[in-house]
Amino acid sequence: MIQLNIDGNPIPWKRPGGKRIRYDTQAKEKEQIRWVLRSQLRSDPLTNPLLVDIIFFFPIPKHISSVKKKEMLNGMIHHMKKPDVDNCAKFILDCMNDVVFLDDSQISDLHVRKQYSMKPGTYIRVTPLSLNQEREKEIDDEGYPRDC
Repeated sequence: MIQLNIDGNPIPWKRPGGKRIRYDTQAKEKEQIRWVLRSQLRSDPLTNPLLVDIIFFFPIPKHISSVKKKEMLNGMIHHMKKPDVDNCAKFILDCMNDVVFLDDSQISDLHVRKQYSMKPGTYIRVTPLSLNQEREKEIDDEGYPRDC
């Protein structure tokens, strides 16, 4: 299992810019995140199927009551504002390509959520999946879970 942390506000994916020529408007931000990931990872990119868990921690708004602040920190009030969780996931997974894994197509199980925190950032856990894993033994010959 690999655990990675990125400090700072999570960054959502943006559409490529340009009318005729498509270019990556976030190339600089992606490279900065890749440097952070490389500094925490001392191995070659993974090549097997993967389970990826991502938690995006967003800052609590400044002008908020202490009661609501406590509820946000305890998960009673969920982060339901922009940016969208799927855009944040797309950006971070694009940054992880060729650094943590060869391609994000290797991800067979993805769990993503966003929540409030006093310290904004992104937490990532990557778990390589083995073909002989216990969870896979619970699948029948037709590919359905045995408990259904």
